Amino acid sequence: MTTYAQRLEFGLVKCARRYAPRLAPPEWRQPGDYRAPLPELAHQLAGYGVLVMVGNVAPGLQTQAAIHFRDWVENYKSLYSLLASALFPTFKNVQAFYVDEFGVPPIVGLQGDAIPVIEMLAGYIAPYSAAKQGNASEVELIGLLDIVMEELEAGDLPRDTYRTIRDNCAALVRTLLTGYIKQVPLTPMLRPLFSDTSQPMPPEVPERLDVTQVSPSANTQTISPPPPVIQPPTMLPEEDRIDLAPPPTQVPEAPLFKPDSVPVFFDPGRRDKRQPPPPPVPRLPEE
Repeated sequence: MTTYAQRLEFGLVKCARRYAPRLAPPEWRQPGDYRAPLPELAHQLAGYGVLVMVGNVAPGLQTQAAIHFRDWVENYKSLYSLLASALFPTFKNVQAFYVDEFGVPPIVGLQGDAIPVIEMLAGYIAPYSAAKQGNASEVELIGLLDIVMEELEAGDLPRDTYRTIRDNCAALVRTLLTGYIKQVPLTPMLRPLFSDTSQPMPPEVPERLDVTQVSPSANTQTISPPPPVIQPPTMLPEEDRIDLAPPPTQVPEAPLFKPDSVPVFFDPGRRDKRQPPPPPVPRLPEE
């Protein structure tokens, strides 16, 4: 039986090969070959515009599972759209897909063109939702979104526009917290925000995993699977299946994105979120 740790590693490597080939080890052949912590790989994928999430549906809701999963994903897409439309209007495209739809819990991906927005969802919203499942105070939600807006350098928006975006995003986060999908921790918080939201990252996958292994040895670790849940739905909005291609023999040297299609502030190696203002026009000398 395939474990949660194996499924997660397999899914993250699939996403890396599809969207960020530089992150995929060319020597990877099977779960256990990736030696670094899996949350680190999930965090790096966000820098290429891919948010990987894991969620559980509450037991006893089998007949409504498809509805709850669809609403969960739609809330994340709405968060992305609100922020991207205001700050990166030419990069509003976003799509959801299953990374692994057959195992429990299901693993879902969200890919968006506005990389800074995906980084904020992965670095603040997703870990906060996983840690705070349930109600949160209005002050805390507003504080969380103020930090996200600050990171995205949204302070130059008109004040009323800023407040509308922030408050609408806070309402969507509250819906995530009170919904029927419980988010499983994966991507780490970028920086500590509140005393009770800093969750430890899941342990890294053992050096070698064997699907026939019954009990792990003393020198290995496994990621404990979440509580048993019902089977996930078979379709998400805009589902895009990913086929795992053979490992590349060489990491391509070409950039992931074409320079003429993505602005420089989308460079995954930089933290700049907005383009700098144009230089002042020099004044002509008086005659």
